[in-house]
Amino acid sequence: MTQTAPVEPGAHRSRRLADGTLLFITLVWGVTFVAVKDAVSRVPVFSFLTLRFALAAVTLALWLAVKGWKSRRRGAEPAGGSGGSPDGPPASWAGLLTGGLLFLGYAFQTLGLQYTSPGKAGFITGLSVVLVPILEAWVFRRPPGRAALVGVALAAAGMAVMSLEPADLAVHRGDLLVLMCAVAFGAHVTAVAHLGRRSESVSFTLWQVLAVVALSAAVASFERWEGRGLDAAVAGTLVVTGPLVSGVLLLAQVWGQRRTSATHAAVIFAMEPVFAALGGWALAGERLGVRGLVGGVLILAGMLAAELGRHGTRPLPLESPASRPA
Repeated sequence: MTQTAPVEPGAHRSRRLADGTLLFITLVWGVTFVAVKDAVSRVPVFSFLTLRFALAAVTLALWLAVKGWKSRRRGAEPAGGSGGSPDGPPASWAGLLTGGLLFLGYAFQTLGLQYTSPGKAGFITGLSVVLVPILEAWVFRRPPGRAALVGVALAAAGMAVMSLEPADLAVHRGDLLVLMCAVAFGAHVTAVAHLGRRSESVSFTLWQVLAVVALSAAVASFERWEGRGLDAAVAGTLVVTGPLVSGVLLLAQVWGQRRTSATHAAVIFAMEPVFAALGGWALAGERLGVRGLVGGVLILAGMLAAELGRHGTRPLPLESPASRPA
């Protein structure tokens, strides 16, 4: 009988910390949903995204500059891969590709919301949790385990219970647009899990953000926004969601996904509608209802099933930029 090598306790602690980090990120996504929804009702969507990700880019650029300065003071090679450049080709092309997927997710979701209900759009967007294991198995030849598939199925069922109304069962033209959004977000999670493992984290994240800024600004040029609606509340939302959510937490997502599979991360991200519902209840007085509670329990059960099925398995090996083949 073949015996598997024991897993070091430190590796399990690192993986639990990564899971906790991804769950905290999902919590922040959900809680800030109400504020973002209010902001884009007063500011055009792509103008808002341009400002939000521009603030994130400044934050990450400063982070990278400080990191390089500290490395030079120690006499060490600056992080960023071969050649000592923090924005070397591996991080740039990987970050731009991944950032393009992130932008497409936002773009298709925004277009689709014009032709379908918010509840149905939320459910279809959440189907990215189902698409991630399919993409991971197809592109990277890494089929998910049985427990992960059970977790995905439970999470998808929970999102359906929370989001869908009987009238939403009809297919609208916006549904296909939102489905493309789910594909883009699923591909983004998969790309971060795999490309982010082979690049220096800060420069990889910065290139992602720059891609979203450039593409959002290109679309925003057609919105012809003149600054109306940019009040203190919207500015506060930009300050929180820019440097923190789209800057620091996107970097934390890259760090966390380097230590787990894309499928497992997707199941954790399925908690976003639960946290959004709780945020709506706490901040805007929205009712959860029986369906919200049942759906939340199913999503939580899916996350626990995926986690319990992973117990005792070896964490994914990390690839450092220095170990990349030339």
